[in-house]
Amino acid sequence: MVGRQLAHFEIVDLLGEGGMGIVYRALDHHLGRHVALKILPADRTSNTERKERFVQEAQAASALNHPNIVTIHDISAADGIDYIAMELVPGRTLEDLLSKRRLKLPEALKYAVQIADALAAAHAAGIVHRDLKPANIMVTETGVVKVLDFGLAKLTQRTEPTSNDQTRTQRALTDERTIVGSAAYMSPEQAEGRAIDARSDIFSFGLVLYEMLSGKRAFEGETRISTIAAIVNSDPVPLGAVAPGLPKELERIVGRCLRKDLVRRSQSIAEIKIALEELREESESGASPSLTPVAGRSARPAAWIAIVASAFVLGAIGIIGLSRWRSAPAALTDIPLTNYVGYQGQPTLSPDGSQFAFVWSGGVERGMPQLYVRTVGGGAPLRLTSTPATFVHDPAWSPDGQRIAFVRNKVGSLVGELMTISPFGGTEKKIDTGPIRYIDWSPDGRWLYFSAQLSLQTYGLFVNSSTGGERRLLVDPLPNTFGDREPSVSPDGRRLVFVRSLADFNNDLFVVDLRNGAAAGAPRRLTFDHRAAWSPRWTTGGEDVIYVTGETMNALRLYRVRATGGSPSQLPVGADDVQNLAIARNGHRLIYGRAFRDYNMYRMALPNNRTPAGSPSQFLSSHRLDASPTFSPDGKHVAFTSNRTGVSQIYVADTDGSNVTPLTSFTSGVSGSPKWSPDGKTIVFDARPDGLADIYSIRADGTNFKRLTDNPAEDHLPCYSVDGRWIYFASTRSGERQLYRIPAAGGDASQVTHHGAMACIASPDGRWIYYSKQSGGLWKIATDGGEELSVLSQEVMLPNAFTFTVTSLGIYYAGPPDEVFRVPLRLYRFADGKTIDIAHFDKALYLPFSVSPDERWFAWTQLDSSVDDLVLIENFR
Repeated sequence: MVGRQLAHFEIVDLLGEGGMGIVYRALDHHLGRHVALKILPADRTSNTERKERFVQEAQAASALNHPNIVTIHDISAADGIDYIAMELVPGRTLEDLLSKRRLKLPEALKYAVQIADALAAAHAAGIVHRDLKPANIMVTETGVVKVLDFGLAKLTQRTEPTSNDQTRTQRALTDERTIVGSAAYMSPEQAEGRAIDARSDIFSFGLVLYEMLSGKRAFEGETRISTIAAIVNSDPVPLGAVAPGLPKELERIVGRCLRKDLVRRSQSIAEIKIALEELREESESGASPSLTPVAGRSARPAAWIAIVASAFVLGAIGIIGLSRWRSAPAALTDIPLTNYVGYQGQPTLSPDGSQFAFVWSGGVERGMPQLYVRTVGGGAPLRLTSTPATFVHDPAWSPDGQRIAFVRNKVGSLVGELMTISPFGGTEKKIDTGPIRYIDWSPDGRWLYFSAQLSLQTYGLFVNSSTGGERRLLVDPLPNTFGDREPSVSPDGRRLVFVRSLADFNNDLFVVDLRNGAAAGAPRRLTFDHRAAWSPRWTTGGEDVIYVTGETMNALRLYRVRATGGSPSQLPVGADDVQNLAIARNGHRLIYGRAFRDYNMYRMALPNNRTPAGSPSQFLSSHRLDASPTFSPDGKHVAFTSNRTGVSQIYVADTDGSNVTPLTSFTSGVSGSPKWSPDGKTIVFDARPDGLADIYSIRADGTNFKRLTDNPAEDHLPCYSVDGRWIYFASTRSGERQLYRIPAAGGDASQVTHHGAMACIASPDGRWIYYSKQSGGLWKIATDGGEELSVLSQEVMLPNAFTFTVTSLGIYYAGPPDEVFRVPLRLYRFADGKTIDIAHFDKALYLPFSVSPDERWFAWTQLDSSVDDLVLIENFR
């Protein structure tokens, strides 16, 4: 096969061969990159089950978007050959590493946490790997783990309703009585050919972890049969005896993974990951976790002292300590609740926690989210809404369990209808109309609280009777903020917590007292995070508030804060992608939504008089968000923003995506909107390390970092004048966003516009500053001031402030989506005033975009894939 062309892949060399296929290095001529190409040999395609299992590997793995799981690019067939094109991972297998040496404890923990995280993502998606072993785990030169080969993956049995509420079941491709997997890393139930679930992977993970820590396999016979017999019938040598000096807790973790009794085995790999992370943090901090005694030394004297000391301690704490021990809460565990195709989110629980309502696109590509209800225990969801050309959002279950409130919008309209419906379906009742979001009920069911727009930029909190009537403003928003959102009423009905949006990405929680459906007093500030925050919910007893917070698009986790104030604490559940949550009023259940988003940066050749637009090619990619590309004046580099290291920073790279270099090193906040100076030596950008945004600059080589503005307002979205003398930017200094400018070296700001402004860019001839407005449309003003002139109306542009760039030819901008939701890229030509379509985007854009100075290249970020699901937490208090 080496040297052969297969579809658009040129096979370069052989990488390896396994039971499910042969793997080659290949060059993808479409995207200009090397990939790993797994091919099912022709002599095995006659085996229908093997071929189906091969296809299922790609389908299972491609559904997982995780930094520690190999990325599947394509699955297809050519010339009668089935293949999977996947990410080419540079590095060595864990098997290769273990064949040379036993891993040191910090190294083993580092790899183990990543493997556990990958399995947790797979299990949350209903996928069991079934063949976890060191040979299927790659380790890159930088220590990043990639779990490979889902060729034996089996989707757990789940019903998956269609939009007509029918169900279909993924056929199990492995019969229960068939042994599949690698002998030394099988679970007992797998070795015996019994039905398996995620706990089988936990056993295999324990075997891999045992080997990483000890350098020896837990079970190893002279033959495959003897190895299987040992797994089924024998216990491994205790880890502490094989590798003395390890933390005792680590030995206990491995022991719980390797229990043959499924009931006594660890039930959640996510829980194991948390325990390993804590051990790793202790190890890295220099703390000394308790160690397993070294063989040959007597542990009895120390044990005796510990027993005596314990007796005195127990005597001292007496009955109080015993009662606390008896009432200790159970550990919280993430339990996957849904795994449907398409968007699913915005959950709300019935009062007793037995059912939940949520919005779902119905498994239809580009489907409009509708309202569904399902029991927590499983089964097919019941669809409640079905009005054509509309979508549903923000459901809220009534305290008596008899109604669900929700908002329904027509496609393309901000104005929605606040409705209620029975959880069994039937007639809907309209309560209110307007740009409404985020609903909650009063505990007695008399009132509905919600957010609605007061102006284009500002939301306010309102209350209306749950039977309909005249709405009332609940709280006056602070001036020069984006207002108040997401009300949540305490269980006793006396307080309401809400999100106050002080600025972009700068939210905090406030509490106001209630009396007879109205505010009683001024709001009190509850948190001081200065970060993105949303979805506050009261605990059942009303003592605490649970909410989502983090840097935008990064580390969005669940936090708890006392309702009386104090320091928030992170909950030991939830990944980095929490979206929203719900808590049962009378039960002990919490549900949260999460979303795994895969954004990547692309470029394509722009059309000219001789050639049409080129095909898109990915040139910058990570497992985080890379966005806001902007070309350098010489066209050789691109500046962009990324949170690939955990906090949003400014980066530069070559225009082919190579030589990625971070310029900034913020420890918190969001930074973005990079723009090059005309001489290509400096990059200006905005950042908000402490909450409010300011303008900063830095040399392209990472030196001469400067803060250029320091004002208690939002200063952001900068751009240079063509001569490099001025930096223009949007600011809320006057109470609404207007365009200002300062000298490029910093100094006093002067106001440029007076009728609203957002993102800006200078025309190449230096005569004009073009800018957008939050209300839509494109405008311009002369660089020396004057009249503010309309250029493009809001009807022809995508309603977003970042959807344009200006060149010598004209204005490239994104238009409104067409009837199949494709977004057109258009060029308004200066020469003749005509507009032409350049291309269409089938996937969601993350704006802004950029055109190279020679107008050869167009660069943008798009959402390549999205996986949403809902997660349940039991015994939540």
